[in-house]
Amino acid sequence: MTPDWAAKPTNVPYASFGNPQSLNLYSYVENNPTTMGDSDGHCYPWCTVIGGAIVGGLIGAGGEIIAQELHGGTMDWKKVEGSAVKGAVTGAAIGLAGPEAGVATAALSGAGGNVLGGVADRTIQGQSAGEVLNPTEIAKDVVSGAIGGAVGGSKVGESAGEFVSNNAAKVADASGDQASAALFRSNASTIGTGVAKSIDLGQSTVESYHSESQQQQPQQMQQQVQEQLHDDPDSD
Repeated sequence: MTPDWAAKPTNVPYASFGNPQSLNLYSYVENNPTTMGDSDGHCYPWCTVIGGAIVGGLIGAGGEIIAQELHGGTMDWKKVEGSAVKGAVTGAAIGLAGPEAGVATAALSGAGGNVLGGVADRTIQGQSAGEVLNPTEIAKDVVSGAIGGAVGGSKVGESAGEFVSNNAAKVADASGDQASAALFRSNASTIGTGVAKSIDLGQSTVESYHSESQQQQPQQMQQQVQEQLHDDPDSD
């Protein structure tokens, strides 16, 4: 019932001038809903908050699972649960900022959400009040959340994905492969979103991997001390 609109003033938002179907701002996904999706439904705020929470939870859980797999050993599902909750809270906070939020707003929302998520994560792990509210851990959450929010707010991943997709369409055009060109061009936004979420997953994995490493170091040192005492019972 309403035409498509864009955050920046554009004569024909989201239009591909090589495709007449895209010039109709009242049609849904260029009248091709079986193979295309509306990646920008402008359904702020509830669907952005809910969507952010779902995607953030999946990314948080996925990053933790990948990190634990890289370290080896038995999977700690309690940590996966905590990371999922942390990701969901952070994603919801960034979603609340809105799809058109600037870099500063997205970074602030990401930092605040990640702090709340970190508190929830450490609470789920059964840590003490001092550990849950540890200033060092909170500072890490602030930095990590701000970076994630800033990257999302600046749309680095989306822009990179769309750039690659649009150039792939030009290459396909030049080679005469119109079907591939149309596929890349019509789904540039979706491909860009996929690249952005891959970046988020990478950051989550690095964060979880670093956390796992820090937790394992004291355990390894304790094990080494115990082994040394066992080998040398007369040692002080």
